[in-house]
Amino acid sequence: MNKKPAKTTVASPQALTTLGRIFPALQPSSPDHGPIREMIADPLTWLQHFTRTKDSHWQEAGARSPYRPFPVKPFFGPLVSSFQQEPVLFIEKSRDMMLSWLCVGLFTRAAMTTPGIEILLQSQKEEKAFELVEYAKTLYDQQSPKLQQAFPLTRALQSMADGVLEFANGSRIIGIPGGGDQIRSYHPWGLLQDEAAFMPEAGEAYDNAVPVCQKIVVLSSAGPGWFADFVNDCSEPPTHLAPGLTQRRTRRGTAVMRVHYSADPERGPEWVAQERKKYSSKGAWDREQEIIHEAGGGERVFAEVFSQWSEKIIIDSPGFQPSPYWKRIGGFDHGKANPTAALVGYVDFDGVIYLTGEYYQPGFSPRQHRPFLESLRGFLQAEVYADPSIFYRNQAQGDGSFRAIAELYTEEGITNLLPALQNNELLGIERILSHWLNLEGREPTLKILCPRSMRDIQRPIYGLHNDGCPNLLWELRQARREELSAGQLLHRNPTERIVDKNNHLRDCLKYLCLSLPEPTQKTELMYAREAMKTMDATTVMAHFGNLAQKNDGPLDIPITRRARWKMRMAQARRSPRSSTSNQNILPFTFYR
Repeated sequence: MNKKPAKTTVASPQALTTLGRIFPALQPSSPDHGPIREMIADPLTWLQHFTRTKDSHWQEAGARSPYRPFPVKPFFGPLVSSFQQEPVLFIEKSRDMMLSWLCVGLFTRAAMTTPGIEILLQSQKEEKAFELVEYAKTLYDQQSPKLQQAFPLTRALQSMADGVLEFANGSRIIGIPGGGDQIRSYHPWGLLQDEAAFMPEAGEAYDNAVPVCQKIVVLSSAGPGWFADFVNDCSEPPTHLAPGLTQRRTRRGTAVMRVHYSADPERGPEWVAQERKKYSSKGAWDREQEIIHEAGGGERVFAEVFSQWSEKIIIDSPGFQPSPYWKRIGGFDHGKANPTAALVGYVDFDGVIYLTGEYYQPGFSPRQHRPFLESLRGFLQAEVYADPSIFYRNQAQGDGSFRAIAELYTEEGITNLLPALQNNELLGIERILSHWLNLEGREPTLKILCPRSMRDIQRPIYGLHNDGCPNLLWELRQARREELSAGQLLHRNPTERIVDKNNHLRDCLKYLCLSLPEPTQKTELMYAREAMKTMDATTVMAHFGNLAQKNDGPLDIPITRRARWKMRMAQARRSPRSSTSNQNILPFTFYR
């Protein structure tokens, strides 16, 4: 049975020396002091000339031994420099670039030459993490005997537990599995997260490491999720350091290195043609070698639209004011543990939809939501399409009867909720996207009002927003398709299904768009005013002199919300109930 290393802490960070300093493990009086310093002064010098790595494919390569010096690659040098200079370094890479081994070598040298530090090597599973530690042991074991004498271990390698490498100077390397809380049991100086895009709770683990670690490297090939979101959050164009090698910084200032297979001179067109045959699909090749994070599913649905056309879609001018003649429309999605969401917008005479306000709040009852919905500008005057499920009588009451959630809102005076005509998720997403197609030569037919200061929020801002829809934009940016694993992609095409998360205001927008709102109809007076612009005064009087006296319909007598609610409840009571299965759904006249 494998022995697990004890989870204890080491010396405080104040006692630790920095990586680039001269190492105090050697006494200046030692006759080997000078040569040893030369061997370990540069990380690549030590890796490529004074130790050896293990090649598991040595027989296929025709080598005499599985041990050979670390290879020389042109992209290793810039990566080592970034490792030494940056406290936090993210690396996205093509597969099989030997970067996991490079990073393990850099951390092994740090632990060997710097007293009293703790380094964690984290991977998806414990077995994978232990393999990284085993590689560190190989690097130590295959170095010259002089280096082993200068930097001894606490005990022989053969008697050391799996997943741990301990040095006599008080430093140690430990392998740990993925998990957000795994790091809390340690106080590490350094952390390597290997294949972070596929590691469970990698983001939480990183957040727990940031306060205590002085050196963090997050390394992965492409994959959707936290890692992809982090490395793509860059506002500046990348700096090209060498062919296939770029560096950029996130908005937070974190360095991101990108290592494409073209950085290796040995991987030219012939290698690409031969290697491409090994992959079952273009999506797999794009993800594994071209570093396309969204390949094979998991891509963000609206990412491309917002990256190219956000200035057209989002209105951030505080001076925008919808016309009082435009038709009001809305969407509503009830939730208890999840947020209750309401969306309000307008449709102009050309059919363009303007979304102007939202409400986003979890944990309230219909009675608690009522004052906020009343304060949402235009909500009570709009045709509001809601989740059809809230119109079914499935809420148990104390007297043994059942009621619909929509009835609870009606009792509070929210009487303008209508069941959505369609509720298909994929159809709704495509309907939303249809408003933003081919925007090179036209304006979008769906526009979202949002203050500039709230366009890129990182988490929901609950409450009432009459000045725009920041939470809707946040949800749309979060929307992604379901991700298939590499094994699933061997047998299935990428799925079109959307992840059912953070979709409450998005559902409101879905209900609204699937209702196919028609353009606001112009009145006869509006058409007359347009025609008058090209007429002289005499012609205007001849054609439209009696227009003001004309009345084609009944007078619009305004009534209060309370009166309208009483009329609707009375109509619902008068409607006959079916004696069959329709007893559990509100009568059709309730929706009118």
